[in-house]
Amino acid sequence: MNMEVSYISSPEFYSLALYILGSISLPIHLFGAYCILCQTPDTMKRVKWVMFNLHAWSCSLDILLGLLGQPFIVPPVFGGAPMGLLHLLNVDPGIMVYMMVTLILMVSISTGAIFENRFYLLFVEKTWWRFARYPYYIINVALAFLYYVPTMIGIPDQTEAREWIFRKHPEVRRFDSPEHPIFVVAYDSVARDWIGIRMIIAIPACIIATPQILIIFIGYLNLNTPEMNSVAYMMMSIHGASATLIMLYCHHPYREFCKELLRGRLRVFNRWTPFVSVTSHSEVVR
Repeated sequence: MNMEVSYISSPEFYSLALYILGSISLPIHLFGAYCILCQTPDTMKRVKWVMFNLHAWSCSLDILLGLLGQPFIVPPVFGGAPMGLLHLLNVDPGIMVYMMVTLILMVSISTGAIFENRFYLLFVEKTWWRFARYPYYIINVALAFLYYVPTMIGIPDQTEAREWIFRKHPEVRRFDSPEHPIFVVAYDSVARDWIGIRMIIAIPACIIATPQILIIFIGYLNLNTPEMNSVAYMMMSIHGASATLIMLYCHHPYREFCKELLRGRLRVFNRWTPFVSVTSHSEVVR
């Protein structure tokens, strides 16, 4: 069996790509946060904090996936190797997985909150939902933070789990290294099935979950590859940045603010445009 890994398929390339994407996304996140906090007009003040809430969770997920965690998933193992900055700080991989799953759920809940807020302001502001919406949010947030706790409790002994996966799937050993050891979330079929079922339960929004759901179904068909998982997580790592750019374009106050910034920058460039004077030959002779 060929145990060599091409550079494009390697965890090192995956980590480098995420560092680049994360470095590009970070200033976009900061600029988007500034626009929401400082450029939101009074006419939008009732949606300001709902938008900032979604923006904050989306940015946190992007930063975790792109810079801090960088989970390199190794199918068919239900686990992978952490590649990011938290691994360099010796943070437990189980905690990183918990943070990633919880942030995905919080982004989903925050996305649903945008639609709920608009529905509330337009139709049900003076109804019983005015009071019921608060326990609704509390329950959703509590479920998001508790959702992955059963999986955390059931994480197997890593020595035993790693021996099992290397014996059952020797091809994944090529992605294992002393610097980035494969962390196994679950390896017996019962535990994996229950995790899969919990991951495809209805969530307030499925934008973030779509790549994960596709990976689950493809995994059951034994068709997924490290490359497919890497691309899926790269796409997820720029979700917040792409959402920020769409927000800046679609909302008129932010769009106009960006236009003014660009006009000001262009005026600066025009002010320093070099002037070249051409003197005719006859004038030189005289």
